[in-house]
Amino acid sequence: MPTRGGINNSEKEIKDKIETIKSIMISRFCQVKIINLTQDYSNRDVDEIFVDLKCEPYRFSLDNKDNSENDKPCLDCINYDAIESASFKHVVILGLPGAGKTTLLKKLFKEYSKHVTVIPIYVELKQEEKRGRFSTLWGCGNEVRTRDVNSYLFRYFEPLGVCINDEFIEFLNDNKYKIIFFCDGLDEITQEQYHAYTSTVQSLSYYDSYRFVISSRHVGFQKSDYSDDKFALYSLMDFDETKQKKYIRKYFRTVSAATLDGETKSDRESKLISLLNTPTIQRMAKSPVLLSLLCVMPSTSDINNKAQLFKKAIEVLLNGRYNLRNRDLQIYQQYLIDFLKRVAVVFFKLDKAENFDVSELRFYAEKIFPNHDPVARMWLLDNYLSCGLFDKIDDGTRDSTYKFAHRTIWEYLVADGMSDDSIDKNEIYNRANMNMWEEPIKMWVPLVVENRPQQKRIIFEELWKRNKSLTLNCLSELVPFPNDIFSELYGSLSKRDKLRLIATLRENYENPSSDYRKQAINTIKETLTLIHNVERDCEVVYSYITFLEEYSTEREFLILLNEFMDYNHLEERLSVLHKMGLEFVRIPSGTFVMGRDKNDDDEQTDKKLLIVDEEESPAHKVRIASSFEMSKSLITNQMYYDSGFPYVFKKNDVAVYKSNPYSKSDLQPVNYVTWYEAMMFAKWIGCTLPTEAEWEYACRNAGNDDESMSNEIDTLEQYLNEKACYASTSSNRTRIIEIGYNKYENQIGLIDMLGNLREWCLDWYGDDFYKKCCCDFYETFNTDIKDKRSITYCFDVNNNPIIIKDKRAVNTDCFTFDELGYCVDPCKTFVGDFESKSLRGGCFDWSVSNLRPTYRNHNPAINIYKVNGFRVVKKNKY
Repeated sequence: MPTRGGINNSEKEIKDKIETIKSIMISRFCQVKIINLTQDYSNRDVDEIFVDLKCEPYRFSLDNKDNSENDKPCLDCINYDAIESASFKHVVILGLPGAGKTTLLKKLFKEYSKHVTVIPIYVELKQEEKRGRFSTLWGCGNEVRTRDVNSYLFRYFEPLGVCINDEFIEFLNDNKYKIIFFCDGLDEITQEQYHAYTSTVQSLSYYDSYRFVISSRHVGFQKSDYSDDKFALYSLMDFDETKQKKYIRKYFRTVSAATLDGETKSDRESKLISLLNTPTIQRMAKSPVLLSLLCVMPSTSDINNKAQLFKKAIEVLLNGRYNLRNRDLQIYQQYLIDFLKRVAVVFFKLDKAENFDVSELRFYAEKIFPNHDPVARMWLLDNYLSCGLFDKIDDGTRDSTYKFAHRTIWEYLVADGMSDDSIDKNEIYNRANMNMWEEPIKMWVPLVVENRPQQKRIIFEELWKRNKSLTLNCLSELVPFPNDIFSELYGSLSKRDKLRLIATLRENYENPSSDYRKQAINTIKETLTLIHNVERDCEVVYSYITFLEEYSTEREFLILLNEFMDYNHLEERLSVLHKMGLEFVRIPSGTFVMGRDKNDDDEQTDKKLLIVDEEESPAHKVRIASSFEMSKSLITNQMYYDSGFPYVFKKNDVAVYKSNPYSKSDLQPVNYVTWYEAMMFAKWIGCTLPTEAEWEYACRNAGNDDESMSNEIDTLEQYLNEKACYASTSSNRTRIIEIGYNKYENQIGLIDMLGNLREWCLDWYGDDFYKKCCCDFYETFNTDIKDKRSITYCFDVNNNPIIIKDKRAVNTDCFTFDELGYCVDPCKTFVGDFESKSLRGGCFDWSVSNLRPTYRNHNPAINIYKVNGFRVVKKNKY
C-alpha cells in the first residue's frame, strides 16, 4: 500500500496525532441530544445526562440471586480497566428500544478513550453503507485481513480531517495499541449485512489488537453467532425507582432555565417524581427515552401507554419549538405532524437506512404540504428540517443528510401514520411476523383502539392469527387489560395451540430484557386467571405451573404460583385427605443397588427363575440423599374426586369412576388418570410423584430386600399371594384400600407397592438410562473424582461423557456420583426416545412374571388406562 502523508513522522508527532484523533472523536461521538422543554436543542456531553443502568448477563440464570454478575451497574460489569488483560472479552450490549444502548455505548467510548493505548472507532452500522464504507471492512466476512482494516482506517479518518499513513499503523502495531470498534445498531442492518458483519467480527475477534463493543436490540440478534468464550453479552435492565429519580434530577439540571407554562424546573422535577407512584407512569419511566419524554409533559393524566406519550410529547415539543399559540400556527403544526407521519411510513416501508438526503425529504415535503394554503406551505418548507425531530448527520461529506432524532420516535410516527383510515390494515397484519415491524405495531394497536374502539376485537383476532406472541404484547399495552377479548382468543385454541402459547410466554420471559419479562408476567397473570376459571386440561395447567416453579426464585412468579395453587389452604386440603385415608410413611435416606443383572443361563436349567429384561440392568449403586415421605397407599377415588381437586372430570356432575368396572368404589384406587392429572393432584397437595429410584428404594424396604427380590418365581409368587392384588387374587379388578388395614404392608409400612395398579413415576422413560447411572461406564471416573466429594456428568451428541459444574447450565440429563461411586438421586428429567413416562409396580391383571420391584414399564404421559394409578411423595418443599 502506498505511503500517505510522508514517512518521517517522529514518535512524538504520531502520539500527538493520536491525541488529536481522540479529541475529535470524543467531540463528535460523545454527544447526546436532549429532548428539551425549550428551543435549546443543542447536543450535550454524554456525562451531563448519563445515569448508569443496571445490566445482567444475556443468558438468564435460574439462580438470579446467587449470580454475582446479575443486577449490577453496567460500568461495573463491563470492566474497561481490564483492556490489557488477556481474558478481556468483546462486549455486546442488548436492550429494548429506548433502553439507553447508544448512550451507554457513547459513555463507554469516552471511558475507553482514556486508556493511552486505545484508539476508539465509533461505527454507526446503518450509516456505513451510506458513507460507502460497509463493504470496505464489514462486508469482508471471514476473509478479512489486516490490510482490510488498515484500508478502512484510512477511509474512516479522512473525512474527519485526519490523515494517517503506513508508519502510523506500524507504530500502533509495534506499541500494542488496541483498536476498539464501538458498533451501534447491529439490529438495524439487513440480514445480508448482518451475516457479513458478524463473520468479519468473528474473524477479527481472534486478533489481540482489535476489540468490539456492539449494541443491538434483542430482536434481530442471534446469540449463537457470538460465542461465550469470546464475547460477554449483557442486557440492559429497566430503570429502578432510584435510577428514575436520579435521571430526572440530572435531566432538569442539564436543560436551560426557561420555564413552561409558569413552572420552574424545580417544580416540574418535584411533580414528576411524585408521579412515579402512579403505576402507569412508573411502568413507562423504566425506559430512559420514555422518561425523557415524560420530563417534557405538562400533564400525564390521560396517558396510559407509550403511544399516547409519544403523541402528546411531539405536540408539546413542536409547540415549544415554534411557540405555536394562535390557531393558524396550530394548524401548521398539524400539517407538519401529518408530513412527519407520512414520510416516516414511506421510508420505513422501503426499509431504507435511517439517513434521508435533503433532496428526498424536500421532494416529499413539496408533495405533501398543502397547496391550498400558500402561506402555510412556505412556512412549513422553511421550518420542517428544524422541527427538532430530525438530526443533521455531519459525516464530512458534501451531501446534507438527516435522520430522526431517535429510532423509537421514527417507529412511533410510523405507527401513527399507519393508523390512518386510508391505510389497508391487511398491509399491517401481514407484517406482524417481520421483526422490524414489532415496535410500530405495538404502538399502532393502542392508537387505533383509542380512536376506533369498535375495531378492537377484529384487530386482535387478525393479529392473533398471524403472531400470538406479538398479540400478547399488544394486549398488555392496553389499560385495563382486555380480559374479554383474551378469553375469547384463548378459548378458541386447541390444546396443542395452548401449549404453544405457553412456550411463547416462556420465550418472552426468557428473553433477557426486564421489560419483556415484566410484560410476560402481566400476561401470565391474566392467563392464569383464565385458566383457573375455565381450563380443565391438566397438561395445559401443568405447563403453566412448571414454568412458574422453574422461575420461582423471582418473587412475582412465586406469588403467582402460591396464588394459583392456593397453598395458603394446603393444610386444610391435607386434613380433608387424611380423613379419607391419606397417610404418609417416612422413608429414610440411604443407599441400595438399583435394578438387577440378568440371571446366568446355566442357572435356568436347575431352577425356575425370572426373566430379567435388558432395561433393568445393569444393577448399579444409588444414593437417596434425603429422606422423604411416601403415601402409604395409592390415591383412592374418594381422595381424587371428592377432596375438591379442581381438575377432575365429571359427567353431569357425577364422578366418572361410579361406572368404572375395574375401580368404582370410594376406597378403590383411582385409575384412568394421565400422568399430568396425577402430577397436578400431587402438586395441589404440595407433593410430587416419586422418581423411579425413590419408588424402587421404597418398594425394596429402603434397601432391605425381602422375598419380592427373589430370582425364583415360586418364592416371588408365594410373597405376592400374601401381599398383592394381581391376576391370581384380584378377580380382574382393583382391591379396596381399607383405612387402617395393614395386612398388605411391606416391611416399612407401604401397601400395594406390587400389584393393584401400575404407578406413574416422575421420570421420563429411557431404556439405556441405567447404563449412564453406573460409574463403571465412565473410564476416567476414579481420576475425575479425586479430591472431590461428588462429580456430575452429561453426555454430548456422540454419547461421550462431559464433566459439568451446574446441571441447570445444560439442556440434557445429568448424572451425579459421590466419591464411593453411588449415583445420587438419579431422575430422567428430559424427554427420551420413547416420549413416555415411567410406570412401576405392576397391576391387578398381571401374572407373577412381571410383578417384581425392578420391572420397568412406560406409557405416553397423556395415556389413560385401566391399570394406571399413582401415589405421591412429600419432600417438605412448600
